[in-house]
Amino acid sequence: MQQLRIIKILLFLFIGIAIYANPATRCDTVMKKEFNILDYGAKSSHTELSTKAIQAAIDACSKNGSGTVIIPKGTYVTGTLFLKSNVTIKMNANTELFGSSSLEDYAEIPVGMEEPHFSKSLFYANGEENIKIIGHPRSEINGKGYMFKHSPERPKLFRIESSKNIEFDNTIIKNSGSWWLSFNRNRWYTLSGICTQGALSLSVLVV
Repeated sequence: MQQLRIIKILLFLFIGIAIYANPATRCDTVMKKEFNILDYGAKSSHTELSTKAIQAAIDACSKNGSGTVIIPKGTYVTGTLFLKSNVTIKMNANTELFGSSSLEDYAEIPVGMEEPHFSKSLFYANGEENIKIIGHPRSEINGKGYMFKHSPERPKLFRIESSKNIEFDNTIIKNSGSWWLSFNRNRWYTLSGICTQGALSLSVLVV
């Protein structure tokens, strides 16, 4: 009886060591928490679009359940990005994220409360929660609003609707074509350390 008990204990210890030694069975490796956009094909460039790559990182982070999308040092150009629940967007130092200067790169999302030429945006969320945008004192999100001064359509930077727990922290916003932030029917949002330059203020509708 004593020998059987010793064998069971040794077997238990052996299985435990095997599980810990195998990365495929460890929670800290399976539950990935950071998603670098470079790993999804983003390119540091003033002209090449990285929309698909950045969106792929956001989607992978969302599929993971939660996590942080890392935008590393460099210059990136993007069209509309769809924000997802439980996803943090974090910009490292010396990062520039530019909105495309072409309207064709922005998704057409109908609006009911405004004129059609305000339907486009750089970031969009609808029915999402727990979204956080973390900037850096030496990084910026730039909408290139000056490119749309005489355009029939002027993209916002952030358009967030029917969502909750939205947080902006230490974010530099520049040159939005329209409102830099449009909130519509949202709950519980936090704006901390926001700096805007060459951008219209924010529009908030609470219903």
